Amino acid sequence: MLYRNIYTSDDTFIFSGLKNRNFSALPFLAVGYHRDKCMNLSGEFRTLIKFNFNEFNEPIYIVDSNLNLFITSACFINCNSINLKIYRNLQDYNVNIVTAATAPRVVYTGINRTIRNSDIKNYISINIRELVVGWINGIFPNYGLTIAISCSQGNVYFASSRSNNWPYLSISYTPISGPTGPQGPTGATGAQGPQGIQGPTGATGAQGLQGIQGPTGATGAQGLQGIQGPTGATGAQGPQGIQGPTGATGAQGPQGIQGPIGPQGPQGVQGIQGPQGVQGIQGIQGPQGVQGIQGVQGLQGPQGIQGPTGATGIQGPQGIQGPTGATGATGATGATGATGIQGLTGATGVQGPQGIQGVTGATGATGAQGPQGPQGVQGVQGVQGPQGVQGLQGPQGLQGPQGATGATGAAMQLRGISAQLLGRSASTILNGATVLFNNFNDQSSNISYNSATGEFTINATGNYYVTWWIATDGAEPSTFVRFDLQVNGGGVIPSVSPIVTGQLNGSALITISSIPSTVRLINNTGATVMYGNTPIQANIVITEVAL
Repeated sequence: MLYRNIYTSDDTFIFSGLKNRNFSALPFLAVGYHRDKCMNLSGEFRTLIKFNFNEFNEPIYIVDSNLNLFITSACFINCNSINLKIYRNLQDYNVNIVTAATAPRVVYTGINRTIRNSDIKNYISINIRELVVGWINGIFPNYGLTIAISCSQGNVYFASSRSNNWPYLSISYTPISGPTGPQGPTGATGAQGPQGIQGPTGATGAQGLQGIQGPTGATGAQGLQGIQGPTGATGAQGPQGIQGPTGATGAQGPQGIQGPIGPQGPQGVQGIQGPQGVQGIQGIQGPQGVQGIQGVQGLQGPQGIQGPTGATGIQGPQGIQGPTGATGATGATGATGATGIQGLTGATGVQGPQGIQGVTGATGATGAQGPQGPQGVQGVQGVQGPQGVQGLQGPQGLQGPQGATGATGAAMQLRGISAQLLGRSASTILNGATVLFNNFNDQSSNISYNSATGEFTINATGNYYVTWWIATDGAEPSTFVRFDLQVNGGGVIPSVSPIVTGQLNGSALITISSIPSTVRLINNTGATVMYGNTPIQANIVITEVAL
């Protein structure tokens, strides 16, 4: 497993009390609420943070990821703790110009962290693994995150990247690499292709190896001694001849004059390890240093090459070469002598300095695939993704065999109207506003629709079954969405969901006793709701049930 710390690429805070001011140059970040009666100034602080993951250019598996923030101070008003909430930004921002008026839209992630008095002057950690997985794997754009608090009292201040205690992410991960598959079977030999055109003449090849020496020719008759000619130029050195047979060992000559000290020989084989030395006396304990921020565990450094062996001893004097003796008959090979007694272990030498890193060796052959490991612990369920694009209608199935004739039932007819909000004709809907559908199919003379007001008018008494759904993508700052079916401007039938990004569904059976009656679908979330980025953003069907 590998570990890495990633520090913020952008961090700042915004304040709704000064909604057009940028605070990116300050050495702190802030969340919570501030009220100044003297200056008649009040509003909410929110912190915006972004990280850059460009250094992860290969597939990885995120084991864990924590957001680390250093708390410099906090103000608890009528409470003992403050609850932080983590939001995912739905739009990008420029840290140098962003303000409360231009802040990005956000969606709540469900991640919380409680802050208490004991956390002040310390780093806190917030697990945001699911966000980091989504950013690195491209599940959603990396626009960073926003931090706020869940109540309207108190505030918390963090150190920013302009201070000595930067916000940072601590990530533990493993690279992803699949095992090498088995080699496929050799394909059949293809048919011989036509002869190609003759290529250009190749470059002259390198000189070949020297040939084997031929047999010695017969000795010719000695010719007359010629006149000594002038000394010729020194010829180029010829190639080395083949080594002749080893001559008989000559008699030992007298001891020669001592030669100069030869160059240092190559490194010898490492000796047997000597006995462990006596443990040294423990030194006096030094004063405890200031605790630093825990760093990322570094990769193990390469092992240095072994230090050089000590210089070789002085070489003995070389004897003067004796005259070459006559070649004797080759003697029989003597028996192998007994192995000598192992010498005593030498004293441990002083450890040499660490050598430079050696050249990386060639990649070894791929080993056989190991056995399958045990199944890992099931991961945390991911955040529900947005609704997918509606698929194409499948082909019509074959007609089944005709069934037996059923008993005659009561006469019934289903008819009504359906309406849809298509494309991105609207990106948001204000609180209290009516959903304005822009495409409808009316198959009942008793129901009509006004596309300007979003109202359906029913002109016949009876029972009506109504179903609807809306694709949403956030309702900042609300943690839920609510759309109500309103009848005649009064009674409502609610549909509520704690998931602000997804599809909200509702249905109702209503009885119309007075005509004309009106029906409309309204946003009662208490906040502006963003429509989902889907081909169909909302749908409603009103069915007239007549017996």
